[in-house]
Amino acid sequence: MARLRLRASGGLLLALTTFACPWVVACGGGARANPGAPDGSSPADTGAAADDGGIPAPGTATLVGPPAFDVASATMGIPTPGACGGGGGSSSVISQITILLASPGLPSLCADGGVPDGGPGEWLDLELATTQAATGAAELTESLTPGTYVIGNEKENDPDVCMLPSATNAFLQILTPGGLDAQATAISGTVTLDSVSSGSVTGTFSVLMGGPFGATDASPPPALTGAFNALACP
Repeated sequence: MARLRLRASGGLLLALTTFACPWVVACGGGARANPGAPDGSSPADTGAAADDGGIPAPGTATLVGPPAFDVASATMGIPTPGACGGGGGSSSVISQITILLASPGLPSLCADGGVPDGGPGEWLDLELATTQAATGAAELTESLTPGTYVIGNEKENDPDVCMLPSATNAFLQILTPGGLDAQATAISGTVTLDSVSSGSVTGTFSVLMGGPFGATDASPPPALTGAFNALACP
């Protein structure tokens, strides 16, 4: 089945490809997560933020802040185990996840048609990985779990979960049709996962945004918060 693939390794790649699994990303590099759990999460810190209005309906998301846009769809993908150059794992292990929020008129991860090479609209690409996955472990046994994950700023225009800075677990970028690289990148913040399964992921995030290459002259940088209920492709 055709799937929309968005890869941030070596520049932005938006292409329709055919996979047996929902999402495939090839990458390399290393990262380390926060202490306390093998994947860097903090299981005690769960639940939506008190001021975000709660988790939205399935397949939707809400964004608040200057970089926000109206979200028409929220989809998720699970890359192939060992996508960062390591070993494989059980199909029940969710070691990496991609969440794509699309504005009206733009395709989701489940699109069967072409990708526009220009025009209005934005995507928000949020990706997380366990330490095992990000460092290319020989065997993947740990899944992402409910808890808090830390945004890393790679200071690149094509962030990659396989090259996250030490003590971080995730990145967030905003993309536009026809753009080869991120138009905006989160420079700091956290993502809180409330639930993770092969069919959906729910949670919230609160980040400070920079421009291309994770740089900003703004003081303070613009804040972006969100709540998502992303669904896997059928």
